[in-house]
Amino acid sequence: MRNKNIENKEHARKVVSKKNIIQILVMVVAVVLVNFVFQYFFCTPVSFRAWGFWLEIVVSLGVMAVCGWIFRESNSYDGNHDQIDFEYFPIVLGIAVVVILILSGIFAWIGSPMFNATTYSNQIEVVDGDFQQDIPEINTENLIIVDQMTAQRLGDRTIGGIPNATYYEVDDEYNLIEVNGDYYRISPLNFGGLFKANKAKSIPGYVLVNAETQSATYKELDTPMTYSPSAYWSHDLERHIHFAHPSYILGKSYFEIDDEGKAYWITEVKSPSIFIFGGSMVNSVVITDACNGEMVEYAINNLPDWVDHAMSVSYLMDKIQNHYVYSGGFGNALFAKQNVYKTAYSYRDARTDEDESKYTPFNGYNSVVAKDGTIWFYTGITPASNSETNYGFVLISPSTGEARFYPASGAEESSAQKAAEGKDQSQKYSASFPTIFNVDGEMTYFMLLKDNAGLVQRYALCNVAEYQKTVQGETLNSTLDLYRKRLAGLTTSSVAVDEPEQEKNVIPDGVEIQEMEHAIVTEVTTATIDGTTYFYFRTEDALAALYVSSIENSSWQTMLLIPGNMVTFKYYDSNEQYVHIVTEIVFK
Repeated sequence: MRNKNIENKEHARKVVSKKNIIQILVMVVAVVLVNFVFQYFFCTPVSFRAWGFWLEIVVSLGVMAVCGWIFRESNSYDGNHDQIDFEYFPIVLGIAVVVILILSGIFAWIGSPMFNATTYSNQIEVVDGDFQQDIPEINTENLIIVDQMTAQRLGDRTIGGIPNATYYEVDDEYNLIEVNGDYYRISPLNFGGLFKANKAKSIPGYVLVNAETQSATYKELDTPMTYSPSAYWSHDLERHIHFAHPSYILGKSYFEIDDEGKAYWITEVKSPSIFIFGGSMVNSVVITDACNGEMVEYAINNLPDWVDHAMSVSYLMDKIQNHYVYSGGFGNALFAKQNVYKTAYSYRDARTDEDESKYTPFNGYNSVVAKDGTIWFYTGITPASNSETNYGFVLISPSTGEARFYPASGAEESSAQKAAEGKDQSQKYSASFPTIFNVDGEMTYFMLLKDNAGLVQRYALCNVAEYQKTVQGETLNSTLDLYRKRLAGLTTSSVAVDEPEQEKNVIPDGVEIQEMEHAIVTEVTTATIDGTTYFYFRTEDALAALYVSSIENSSWQTMLLIPGNMVTFKYYDSNEQYVHIVTEIVFK
């Protein structure tokens, strides 16, 4: 009988051991699946400097804790005390998860600008630039005029005739690049979705928009691209790089071609430089052959000559913003805000308009070509307390990260856009975000004026220091001629379009000039008659009266008049009852 009991206990131990083994295997499989999802689908960097890796650990521990809780409940009804007891297992793992989450939060806090404001400010070096030396004189024969939005309009129409065109979409990237001395906006084709990618297998080409002539062409590659951010499975670009470099923290990828027309992807490699997570810097890039997937890593200071974009505009603008915000410390940036400035790029999303048809796109940056032929990102710098006035502007190289500051007191970009649009309000053109140019030594904004379809209809030039010196024309040459006349003071008209110059109206003799102070404008309409723009408005104090302000006979500020403005103006009575002619207007 005693031997029978011993035999039963041994059998119970064997059964219990087998059950425990199955439970442990289930737990291991669950954790492996979690890590597979993180590594294959999310391409989580295997690095303690990456937030994602900490999240992967937390989720893995959480899955183990859930499994332990389920096994504990299962084993508690077994009545056998010889098997593994999971009673405290989920509690211990739960505590570990909480500790890791708290630690990661503390590490992020310690590495934030609150404790490292000066370090964040110094992550990018900004040197003083020389406008006359760096920015070339404007030349209408090879002027870089196509902005990103215009390139999208032109380029998206080019792929309709290629085989299986419905499988692809044109990317909205359209970065400015230089190829054999010519400048283009380039954008790759993307797969239109998983099923289309499975059918198409590869991407046949890309789109080029000539930045000078505005001509758009589709270019077919000799060997189609198989690696792309829009591809799937093993041909997904990020996954392809991640499997080769699992510890790399990857940033944005850019499509470029070399001088022979070969297609490549340039991918940022980021490295946190402040404590654990903070202050990520791009010190190198991985260049991947888009056709065969071959990869080579290059340091930022050792890039091939044909590379124009190694760092994203968002990354560079973030560094510039930190430089101007945190130079006086975190407390100053938060409260006093002395000598605190912000970039135009930082408030690009703050512009809204209830009537979307009147919305003027405000990208906050543009691309310019320096005198030496290199490509730079441009953005304005404004005081944090007043975004209507420019302090200067910066040029930032997307290939080297070099930054140059140019002092320029005057109108900021949105004011220049409004001034350009106000030259002929009857057409309701919208102005592109400005590009900076050198015109006879003067800092000058250049803008495209587009219709509702996004097509370029006119060109505009606006003086940075005196933005009332704004002209527009139907051709580049005529616009430049008009602008030079405005600079020289050879025209008295504040409206400069492709119309014959008109003599400034003369106030009739013997009329009584009256003044209206602090009036609120309630209604504004415009009309162009014989080449002259007239503004008709009413005020709260005199709703029956109609005030007429001719651009020829009044201040340039009339161009900016909108309902809700408070103005003081001078006027005289016309021959028509309740109609008054404005001679001068000032905003309050």
